[in-house]
Amino acid sequence: MKKHLIAAFVVTVMCLVGLMGCSAAKALEKDLQAVLNVDGEYYDCYTVNIFNNAVVPEPEAPSGKTFKGWTLLESWSEEEADSVPVIANKALVRYDDIKDYVVGNETSVTLHAVFVPVPRRDLVIAWYNNNNSKITEEQMQDFETRLYAYLKSANYTPESMDIVIRGYMGQVGDSCSAIKKDGDVDIMVGWSTASNLNTQASWEQGKDYIDIVGKIRISEKDRYATRLTDTELSKLVFDWIQDEYGAEEAEGEETPTNPEVSKEPEATKAPENVAEAKKLVIGWYAKTSTTGITQEMMAGFETMLAAYLAELNLNPEVEIREISGDLGVAAVGELVNTAGDYDILMGMGKNITSTGGIETVEKADYQFGPESRNIALLSGSPIGKTIFDWLQTEEVKAVFLPAN
Repeated sequence: MKKHLIAAFVVTVMCLVGLMGCSAAKALEKDLQAVLNVDGEYYDCYTVNIFNNAVVPEPEAPSGKTFKGWTLLESWSEEEADSVPVIANKALVRYDDIKDYVVGNETSVTLHAVFVPVPRRDLVIAWYNNNNSKITEEQMQDFETRLYAYLKSANYTPESMDIVIRGYMGQVGDSCSAIKKDGDVDIMVGWSTASNLNTQASWEQGKDYIDIVGKIRISEKDRYATRLTDTELSKLVFDWIQDEYGAEEAEGEETPTNPEVSKEPEATKAPENVAEAKKLVIGWYAKTSTTGITQEMMAGFETMLAAYLAELNLNPEVEIREISGDLGVAAVGELVNTAGDYDILMGMGKNITSTGGIETVEKADYQFGPESRNIALLSGSPIGKTIFDWLQTEEVKAVFLPAN
């Protein structure tokens, strides 16, 4: 009997101790609200305690800046941002991070987002390390060797410069998000069209990037190069990429070994659905002193175009629009973008996008008389693509060369 009483007593004591432990733990479990503030505005709010942390989203940084972390300081100057103390994790708020900053009987603590300028490098080139681009590490090593040789020829000293060539993996949306987060990329190579960047990453020309060109062949596959910044070096290297890796100059492109048996130009092979096109709109910049294009050149081109369309058994409505030479590049861009129906634009310079705000599908350097300008494909219509390719054949180019 005595043994049973002792056992019952022990069990009772253990239960009491257990209950006291639960009560003590419950007493320690104090909820605090972590209020997140970004640029002086409410961003979000999370509950934390000794048992639960809060996983928080990283706020989008302003252009030219990157997110450093969350701080308990209320204010600081832009010059002080680098030295502002932040909590241990960017994406995690713990009870221990904020418990000592509770004022009086309050149950909330405000954390402020800290953004610091992205460290400025001389040049950052991103490449798409994805099977879609077919670009390999070895090809990018060769790219770097060629780039350094070019920079030396242009009187730069690349060995003493801060140049980074960085690969990005994942789908278009994920890779572009990573690029935007890093905030220091000048040029991208290996991604796809402007429409692809828009649909997959919600990127817009003029907001997320400045210029984009196609037919860039670093691997065996034609891809695109995209310029994100407007520095002199970025523009210089972007032009070099087009010269060095444009598809017509790319390594491995076949050339006929028998000069009497030439390969039929791709331009004569119209896509199957090109016959469905009802209209073709071509614009030309009539600022002859700058573009080199004359009325005589355009008259000859119009005659050749009519003959070529007849050869392909195509009969679209053709409109060739003269764009006044009194307009500046920005005004030309406004006119073209407002119309919204141009397939091809002839005679613009390399600032067609940076100054003109005109988004291009493809561009190609072109000689108009004494002036080196370009032609640009603005639409995705099959007939626009067909004529754009045809424009680059030698017989058409000859129309725009100076008369002997």
